[in-house]
Amino acid sequence: MAGAVGYVDGELVITKDGRTVLTTMGKLIQFLTTEQTFTTSAVYPDVPKGEGYVWEYHVVKEPGGYSVAVDNSSSVLARPQEWTNQLVLGAVPAGADIFIGRISLNRTVAPTHSWSSEALVPRVPMNQAMQITGSILLEQVRGLGRVMSVFISDGNLVLDLQQSCGPVSGNFVTWGQPLAFEQSSLGGVNSAPSGPGKYVALADIGYSGSGGVAKFSSTNPFEETVLSIVSRYQKGGSTQAVYSDPTNYGTTYAVTVKGRFGRRS
Repeated sequence: MAGAVGYVDGELVITKDGRTVLTTMGKLIQFLTTEQTFTTSAVYPDVPKGEGYVWEYHVVKEPGGYSVAVDNSSSVLARPQEWTNQLVLGAVPAGADIFIGRISLNRTVAPTHSWSSEALVPRVPMNQAMQITGSILLEQVRGLGRVMSVFISDGNLVLDLQQSCGPVSGNFVTWGQPLAFEQSSLGGVNSAPSGPGKYVALADIGYSGSGGVAKFSSTNPFEETVLSIVSRYQKGGSTQAVYSDPTNYGTTYAVTVKGRFGRRS
């Protein structure tokens, strides 16, 4: 093995077996010998939500009238959100401007329900030390993402939390062809009284089945008869779906960060 100490273009260079082990050509890095440990609880809140209603009808012509099949339900809609929070892990020693370490996570509070048809599970292993190399994607499903980062800010080592929910689903309008005399018809309405969102959970099935047979005559117009049956299943109708929100999509992680502070020349 061979080594050398010398100057290259006015800079001090130390080599060992053909490898540069020290040079003043760039920044030198020095880390503290003592490893530090920081612990905290990272809480991601439940998303903003609102009520959604869907009702559908299917009308089929029969002798002397029309049969009317109706479905209506209420649902939980997740509304758009951009949320951030920073937690201070500890003060940075004087002169330090970098941190190298690892992080271990344990989810102590999980969501109460699936997110639509997807389970909201951690995307990284729990209770296992991971090198801190950038942002950590904690949870992700269609329409919701949670990210965690560790970095130095304003003289402190901070844990940065971010949560993004959205975008909203569309089609919160009347759909289907209008009812017409002597033809089968499909139709319905999707409504969001609290504002558009993304479907995440079923709240209540108000009614599903036959709404009865609508007889028509010269004094009992088809449109009025059928619509009077269908209207009972809309929001505000006598058999509407009742809205309640049993969900909570908030999560909590126990966080342990271990590492060393350093400085660059």
